[in-house]
Amino acid sequence: MSTRSAVIDVHPTADVHPSATLGDGVVVEASAHIGPRCVIGANTRIRRGAVVVSHTTMGERNDVHSYAVLGGDPQDRAFKPDVPGALIIGDGNIFREHATISRSTGEERPTRIGSNCFLMAYAHVGHNSVLEDDVVMVNGASVAGHCSVGRGALLSAGSGLHQFCRMGELVMLRGLTGVSMHAPPFVIVADTNKMMGLNVIGMRRCGRYTAQDRLDVKRAFMTLYRGALGRPIVERLAETEALGLGAAGQMFLAFIRATLSDEPPRRRGVVGPMWSRRLIGSRTYTDDAAND
Repeated sequence: MSTRSAVIDVHPTADVHPSATLGDGVVVEASAHIGPRCVIGANTRIRRGAVVVSHTTMGERNDVHSYAVLGGDPQDRAFKPDVPGALIIGDGNIFREHATISRSTGEERPTRIGSNCFLMAYAHVGHNSVLEDDVVMVNGASVAGHCSVGRGALLSAGSGLHQFCRMGELVMLRGLTGVSMHAPPFVIVADTNKMMGLNVIGMRRCGRYTAQDRLDVKRAFMTLYRGALGRPIVERLAETEALGLGAAGQMFLAFIRATLSDEPPRRRGVVGPMWSRRLIGSRTYTDDAAND
């Protein structure tokens, strides 16, 4: 442990492993535990009873509330204790009571949490998953293993993301939503894999997108989803690309295009619109291939 005790406040009942490194201004409250091979960045607070299990690297100004457990063993039968995996966390995150984040299975793809994320009580992030910056997970929301969650996404209370699924930037999951397919940037998803429309308010509030950007995403959305869904997705993509969309519209299209080359177990298909019970399928990407 760092010897610069004058700027580190560790309660006498806290347990800090000798191999852990604490940055300047770190506070470790009563009964908290920091395990082996952990790095805690400057001005981070580990509150009473919180646990950082092992092999976790955390940036600055994080706030880990009571009984949160970060860097625990992955909930994966393939996990081998002699390959501990890793958890990497950015800066300025808040982890509320009983939030849990698992280390990775293996070392090729560590579990990663970006910066300025807010994980509320009982939120869970599984092994090998990646949360980009500014993600909010409301109480009881869960992300399974090997998932990716884009910047600024919002997972409302009790929502869940199936393993190997991707959520794009600013996706919003309504409460108790279940998602077992990929969700493109800027969409709202409810119930089970039902796309409700675009998160236009989120695009406006984040300050990164102009009115033209929002219009481009709407045009891409309308062409792909309001058009003739019986046509193969490659035809609809070509028609949408011909619109000459800007960066935000291209991001939407690039996400859809990337799913075409997915191989199992990442071949999940894409969430479909609520006005069509038939979703874009995972292989041929026509309505007839829904849920293939």
